[in-house]
Amino acid sequence: MAGQCHCKVNTQGRLCDSCKPGFFDLKSSHTRGCVSCGCNLDGTRGGNASCHATSGQCYCKMNVQGVKCSQCKPGHFDLNGGNVDGCKECNCDPFGTKNGTICNSNNGQCVCKTGSTGRTCSDCLDGYHSPSSDGCKPCNCSEDGTRPALLNRCDKNNGQCQCRNYVTGKLCDRCKDGYYGLDKNKADGCSICSCDPKGTVTGRLCDIGSGNCTCKRYVVGKSCSQCMPGTYGLNESNPDGCVRCNCFPKGTTDGDKKRPGNSLTIQLYFLK
Repeated sequence: MAGQCHCKVNTQGRLCDSCKPGFFDLKSSHTRGCVSCGCNLDGTRGGNASCHATSGQCYCKMNVQGVKCSQCKPGHFDLNGGNVDGCKECNCDPFGTKNGTICNSNNGQCVCKTGSTGRTCSDCLDGYHSPSSDGCKPCNCSEDGTRPALLNRCDKNNGQCQCRNYVTGKLCDRCKDGYYGLDKNKADGCSICSCDPKGTVTGRLCDIGSGNCTCKRYVVGKSCSQCMPGTYGLNESNPDGCVRCNCFPKGTTDGDKKRPGNSLTIQLYFLK
C-alpha cells in the first residue's frame, strides 16, 4: 500500500494509528504499540478476543462481568464457554439462604441459615424441618417419648418425631389413650393403664400422669375393680358400676357394714 507506514507489531492501518483485533491502548511507550486485551474467551460473546480500544473492556456474555469477562455476575456461578450466557443462576432458596448473601461464584454454594443445607439451602439438616422464611425449625422431639436412635430425625416436611410404641403427639410428648407415665427409661415410653372397664367411667383410660382410673359412683380402687362396701355386682353396663345392697338393718348382722360374703367388718360408706 502506497504511503504505508511501518507499524509496530500490534498496530495496523496505513498510518499505524489503530490496534489490531485483540489489542488496545495504543501508546508510543508500548514496545509493540498496543497491549493484549487478554479477554477470557469463555466469558466473551462468541469467543470474541477483541476489546474496547481505550478501556480494554471485553465484550461479556449476559451473566459475566469484569474487564476481561472472567467473573460471574453476583447470583451466578460456573463460568463455562459452552454456556451461551456464560454462567448459571445460583437459584438460592429464599427461605433457607441468609438474607443479603450471594452464592460462591465457583461452585454455586449458597450461604445457608441455621438448620438449612444443600447447594441452594433448600433442604433441612437432620434435627430440623419445614423450611420457612426463618429457615428450618428445630425438631424439639421429646427425649422421653422419642425412639432414642431417632431423636434428631423428625420428618423434614412436617416435623413429626418418631415415637415409642405407647407414645403419641408431633413431638412424642404424651402417652397414647390407655397409657400413662411418660418416661425415657421405659422401653415403650409409657405404661399400660390397668383400669377395669366394668368400673371405670372412661373405659380403659387413666390419668396420663399418675395412672389413676376414674371410677364409677359405687366403685373403688386404683384400677376401679372393686365395689364399695355395701354394694355388689360390678357390671360394665351399670353407669354406677355396682348396685347398693339395701340390706334391712334390723335383720342383718352389723346392719349394712359388710360386703356380701365378707366376714370382716369394714368401714361403713355412707351412700346417697
